[in-house]
Amino acid sequence: MKTKVIHIITKLELGGAQQNTLFTLKNLDKKIFDLVLVSGTGGILDEEAKKIEGIKTYFVPELVREINPLKDLIALFKIIKILSKEKRLVAQNSQLQTQNPPTPPLPACRQAGEKGGKGGFEPEHRTQNVEPGESLTRPYPIIVHTHSSKSGIIGRWAAKFAGIPYIIHTFHGFGFNDYQIFFKRSLFISLERLTGKITSWFICVSKANIENGKKLGIFTDKEISLIRSGIEIEKFMNTANNSKATLASQQGGSVNENNSTPASFSKDLIPLSPPLLKGESGGFLEGIRERLGIKENIPIVGMIACFKPQKAPLDFIKIAARVKNELEAKFILVGDGELRKEIEAEIERLDLKGNVILTGWRKDIPDILKCFDLLVLTSLWEGLPRVLPEALASNIPVVATNVDGASEVIKDGVNGYLLTPHDIDGFTEKIVYLLKNRAVFTGLATKNRDILAEFDIKDMVKKQEQLYTTILSL
Repeated sequence: MKTKVIHIITKLELGGAQQNTLFTLKNLDKKIFDLVLVSGTGGILDEEAKKIEGIKTYFVPELVREINPLKDLIALFKIIKILSKEKRLVAQNSQLQTQNPPTPPLPACRQAGEKGGKGGFEPEHRTQNVEPGESLTRPYPIIVHTHSSKSGIIGRWAAKFAGIPYIIHTFHGFGFNDYQIFFKRSLFISLERLTGKITSWFICVSKANIENGKKLGIFTDKEISLIRSGIEIEKFMNTANNSKATLASQQGGSVNENNSTPASFSKDLIPLSPPLLKGESGGFLEGIRERLGIKENIPIVGMIACFKPQKAPLDFIKIAARVKNELEAKFILVGDGELRKEIEAEIERLDLKGNVILTGWRKDIPDILKCFDLLVLTSLWEGLPRVLPEALASNIPVVATNVDGASEVIKDGVNGYLLTPHDIDGFTEKIVYLLKNRAVFTGLATKNRDILAEFDIKDMVKKQEQLYTTILSL
């Protein structure tokens, strides 16, 4: 019989963890896996999730990112109810099978006899002694796979109380960080340690997170694997800068020669945030320079991130002001979020209205990156942001903060520069240097080839298939 895999995530916002979770659900082998998604509500990707064929979707409004004891308790009980229901369905299906049903076929990528012991699975870090569901003499083939901090805690405890035998959690980055007050950080670490005791297997997206998690006692080498947060490499490598035909196809309409935005723009893309400048659409797919009045020789410096404290987008605005004093450039900030008003106020205060463009949330990231001469990322902490390998695939240099997994993608002085958080002067110096010496990073595609090989999104799905199959056999 099929293995039921239930993914649980806090909110389907437009982020790497959420997009990769949906990609996984779309591309896991449905001949082997019966798929379920549980999520909070209000995410930009909610409608996309509902349209995925062959999966069952549950939305739990009380599953929210903020700590809210009442909502958290309600979410816990609702998810227990969902998981118990799904477990009963597995049990009923199991009773309809023969007493000894055939083992589901292994994914093609997993070959018997390869190095790795049981079934040949050999991730970067391999569990040796996982013993999920010990109290069950014959566990049903059902796995709960949680993502993000809040749903990771609530979802795993719900799985435990529902009697789910196999529980996997992916750390796309930790919910605790060095910028939190001591009590809050200690509480979050303690919760992760406690919840780790009921977790069958862990996944991290960066080696840095693995080392940090081991040091803090959240998991050990024997129960953790490294699976990169993948990207669709071909989309970023093959995107054309000025292909109207490609644009029309992606937008589901034709290009309107008499307008600055393509036909059916507002219908087929997610709504843009209110534009910062009057008369500007905020969009810039093709013809960006002509539509925004940017001369061909004026460089474009961009950042793609949610407007939240973790990403430090106000630093990007301060950097723009410093760079403006050194040379002429345009700065584009893609995203939206809780710090939107503060960002607009800082743009006003620093007299940058003619220099900084806020686009709102966008889904057309491959096209956007092709417009940039340079990518900047000012994060204070991360797991390993997908935008870094996306930039490398787009053949543009990066200036980013040296936090967590960033150094696993950006090699300082080779394909970009890494700096400490809040180093406004350092960012300014490197950006000005790169824009004045563009030949420094010629041949980036060759330099990035080996790094990008780790981030193939199809390989990410295959590794998860291998993991699901292997954990059931241990």
